[in-house]
Amino acid sequence: MPKPKLKNTLKFHTTSQVSRLLSLSRYQIELRIKQEVFPVPSSTDPDSGVRYFDEDWISKAREVLTKLNVAK
Repeated sequence: MPKPKLKNTLKFHTTSQVSRLLSLSRYQIELRIKQEVFPVPSSTDPDSGVRYFDEDWISKAREVLTKLNVAK
């Protein structure tokens, strides 16, 4: 499994961190991105494929969840 780079983890969240923040599984996060329910990740490491998410992305995802009445 690819590891996130330290410099990116200081300003971004990883998929695992976002899943905890939104109370969704990693699979649910990835599926919603693939289905274009959630926006694309803020950044993706071209070498490892690790996805990173900023606070703006998290806010947008929470808005989507609220609209879908899934927010907890």
